[in-house]
Amino acid sequence: MSKYYITIFIVCLFFGCKTPVKQVIKNAGDNGSELQSVLDHFVADTSKEKLLAAKFIIENLPGHYSNDTSNLTAYRPFINQVCSLKIVCGTDKELFRKKINDAWTEYNNKN
Repeated sequence: MSKYYITIFIVCLFFGCKTPVKQVIKNAGDNGSELQSVLDHFVADTSKEKLLAAKFIIENLPGHYSNDTSNLTAYRPFINQVCSLKIVCGTDKELFRKKINDAWTEYNNKN
């Protein structure tokens, strides 16, 4: 019975993890044309390995993403100031809190 479960696990491992390239491109929405242009570029190249590598990367794209951090750039000056305060204040938590509150008030007044 355990051989049966191991066989099912191995089959799922090999076949369940890959999404076909065409499906990934279809699901990519507006970025599908960008993915297709990558494939077209490597089809024109004579190196079969590069095309296989591009397909591998595209097949494994689903589930991998990064968060949009463009809003953080507005807070960068405040974040830098807080980081420098940690060095200045050391372990004095009350002084650190006061300096952060002052920095936040100053930041809000500027923006």
